Formats: sequence, C-alpha cells, structure tokens
Amino acid sequence: MSQQQNGDFEVGIIGLGAMGAAFARRYLATGAVPLVYNRSPERAEALAADGAVVASSVADLARRSRNVITVLGTGADVRSVYTSEDGLLNSARPGILLIDCSTIEPSTSIEIGEEATRRGLRFADAGVGALPKDALEGRVNFIYGARDADVDRVEMVLRPLAAKLMRCGGIGAGMTMKVINNLLANAIHVADLEALALAERAGLERDVVMGVLNTTAAGNNYLRDRVPAELVDTEHVPGFKVDLGAKDARLGQELALSLGQRPRMLFTGSYLLHEAQKLGYGEHSLSALMPALRELNAVTEAELSDDTKDSATTRLSFRCSP
Repeated sequence: MSQQQNGDFEVGIIGLGAMGAAFARRYLATGAVPLVYNRSPERAEALAADGAVVASSVADLARRSRNVITVLGTGADVRSVYTSEDGLLNSARPGILLIDCSTIEPSTSIEIGEEATRRGLRFADAGVGALPKDALEGRVNFIYGARDADVDRVEMVLRPLAAKLMRCGGIGAGMTMKVINNLLANAIHVADLEALALAERAGLERDVVMGVLNTTAAGNNYLRDRVPAELVDTEHVPGFKVDLGAKDARLGQELALSLGQRPRMLFTGSYLLHEAQKLGYGEHSLSALMPALRELNAVTEAELSDDTKDSATTRLSFRCSP
C-alpha cells in the first residue's frame, strides 16, 4: 500500500503502544507510509523519525485516511475514539473502513460496528494473536469479524501484517473468538508454570521436565516456544504482562457469565492471574510467575493435618476455585 495521489493515506493508525507502533513500522518496512496519531504525541514523533506522517487529531486522521486501524487499551478508550464529538464516526467519510484491533468487550465492538454501518461506514473487529515482535515481521494471526461485503478489503489492509487471516463471522465474532481464545491461552500458560513449579518442588531437573512434557500430550505452544525463552524467576522480562493477562481474563469471565456459563477450569487460571496482580507481579511477564505461583499454591502443615489426608486433598484441591 502507498500514499494516494490526492493526498489521502491508504492506512491510518490510532494508538501507538507496543502493538500499534509495531503495525506502523511494519507498514513502513513494506514501503507504505502510514498516517499515525497517538494521544501522547512523543510516540507519534518517534515514528515520524522513521518515516510515518503524524496527524494532528483523530478527526484529521479520519479525514485523510481510506482505512483506519485502532489499537487501544480498553473499551472506554475505543468508545472515546469512535463516538466522541471529534471521533471517527463523526469525522470519517462514507465508505471508509475502520478496523478495531483492541482487545475489548465484544458487546462494544458490536455496538460500534452497528453504528458505523448505520452511518455508511465499514467496520471490522480484528483480534490480534501475536506479540509486537511478530507484527514487525508480518506474522500476526488476525481473528476477525466483518460483513461479507467487506472481507476482501479487510484482508487487503491487514495482509502486510499477517501470517493468518481467520474470519469468524460477522461484526463482533472476531472479538468474541479472541476473548475466548485468550481465556484458554492464559489458563494453559498458568497450568504450564504450575506444572514446572511442582516438578521443581519434587526435585526434578527443569530440562528433563521440559523434555518429557514437550514429547507427550501435555506439550503446547507456550511450553515449547515461549516459556523456555522467557522463564526468569525474579526479573521483569519481555513478553505478555500479567496485567494484560488479567485484563483479558476479566473480559473472558464477563463474556462467559453474560452467556450464563461458568467454565471452572478457565476461571481458575483467571483467578490465579488476579491473585498474582495483588502480589505485585502485574508488570512481570506471564512466564515470570513462578514465585507468585509457589506462594499462591503453598499448603501449610496445619491445613493438611486438620482433617484426614484424603478429605483434605479433596478440599484443598478446590480451594482456589472461583
């Protein structure tokens, strides 16, 4: 993609945190010049030094872009950028494509998508299945929802960033699938670390444990790819932070409860992330949670001795169930 002859930009990006900035740099690497905006101007200025063009406001970006990608922190941020007086819905020209890549409540995606459609705008919700370093290399797995008529254009805009483009249905389906995916992924990651902590407590060598787990049915992508590279007990290490994992867990819990469901295994992983936050691990990578899990999962002699061993085992096994 490239800048248009009439001065319009093929793609504009709002929200230049780690992922949004990686998107912009990836477009630059492919020869496209993105128009960018961020509430904190220093982040936009850093990208300007690399060749991006900085918009003066959300409204300015909306008026000068054919396609807009938003990558924001919360549902409230998305509402503000889309629905405020000078937001995207009031400023964009008919026919513009708006793609929200924020991880938010699916209900917000549906509400904004329906309003965009009513105004003659195109909208897609596209969950991001990757880390910023993957985006820099064009290896993002997009989990998206869009109307049938908009699929080709959505995929054209996202293709420079993407390893896979997975449509899950209409507007809102992408974010619904993304939230469920994150709920399961975080539960798997926490379970991986709990198993490693338990094996360590039993005196087993970590390399031996990893070798066995990765060659049996217990193996999974987190255990194979991320945990070995990120596993540090006490340091802040690069990766997906506990605070973000807990946010995703909350979104998953809210979705499940809104559907009248309480998936206990998934909720237990979420519970442990929230408890790790309380212990001060919010800024840590998920893979640096070993100390928190050792503390959260410790059982005292008193707890084991105040009942028969069998009944205590059953009771304590469900102590952390939400």
